[in-house]
Amino acid sequence: MEETGPNNLSQKQSMGEIEVIFGSVSLLCRDYKIENRINDVSVATLRLSKSEFLGLGAISYLDDVIINSVSSKNRVFAGNVVSIKDEPNNQVLIGLVRGVELTEIVIKSLITTGIEHQELFYSMARLADFPPDKLHIFGLNNSNKDLVAFIPFKGLVIEEDETLGDVQILSRKSMVDQLPKTVASENWNGFLDADGWISFHCTNPHFIEAETLAIEKANVFLSAYSGVLQYGYSLFGEDFIAWERTREAINLKRQDHILLVVPSSSATWLRDVSPYKPTQTKLRPPITIDIEAVMRASGSACD
Repeated sequence: MEETGPNNLSQKQSMGEIEVIFGSVSLLCRDYKIENRINDVSVATLRLSKSEFLGLGAISYLDDVIINSVSSKNRVFAGNVVSIKDEPNNQVLIGLVRGVELTEIVIKSLITTGIEHQELFYSMARLADFPPDKLHIFGLNNSNKDLVAFIPFKGLVIEEDETLGDVQILSRKSMVDQLPKTVASENWNGFLDADGWISFHCTNPHFIEAETLAIEKANVFLSAYSGVLQYGYSLFGEDFIAWERTREAINLKRQDHILLVVPSSSATWLRDVSPYKPTQTKLRPPITIDIEAVMRASGSACD
C-alpha cells in the first residue's frame, strides 16, 4: 500500500495530514510518502520544516517514530529514523524504515503418533497463526475424522465412571486402561496429574481445529457441571444459602493437557496447552543518519 501527502498525490487516495511523534513530542506533516509493503521492509519519507524539526529539541534516534492519521486517529506507520538530509527551502528529509517484528510461538510439549506429515504440518502452521486460506499443502486430507477427546480436570476425585449425555466422566483406572500404547509411559505424567477426565467424540478434518473445539466444549461442560454439583450438594444441608456461605464453591478446573485419538487409525495427538508468553523481538534497521547534515541544519537555524 502506498500513501502520499497532498503535495505529492498518487493515484490512491491520500490520508491527508499526519501526526509524526518523536518520543514525547510531535509535528504535523503534509508532505510525505508511506509504503507499506508485503514480504519486504516498509518505508516512509517525511519532508519537514527544518526550524520546526530542530525546535523539537534533543530526540533519541533509536526510539520508534509513530505516524498517526490526523483525520482517523489511527496509526498508519511505526519505524526508526535511518536518514536525515538537509533540503533546500529550510527543509529536512527524514527517512524511516519499519523493523521486522518476530513473535516467538512455543509449543511446550506435543507428542504425535500415526499422523500423516501433511496433517501435522498443517496443524503446526495453524498453531503459528497461519490462516487456512494461505496454506496449500499437496496431499492434505480435508475429509472429516472421527476423534475422541480426553481432557483432564481437578476439583473432584472421580471414583466411578459416569455418563452425562455424550460426555463420559472417567476415573483414573478407566483413563489408564484407555491410554494409547503407542505413546511411551513417561510422556503421560502431566496428562495423568488430575482428579478425573472427561471424554467425548468430535468430528473435524484437522487435529488443531478439533483441539480448539474440544477445549471450548470442555470449558463449558466443566463450568455447568460445577454448578450442578454445587446446587446438588447444598441440598444435603437443607438450607441452600447457608450451605453456600459456609463452604467453598465447587470449581472443576480443566488442566492444561489434551489427548485426541482417531480410533480407526490409532493416530494420537497429546499436547500441553498451558499458556506461554512469547518473547517479541524487533530487528532494527541499520542507522545511517547523516549527522553532519543535521549539524549543518542546526547551525544554519541558529544563524
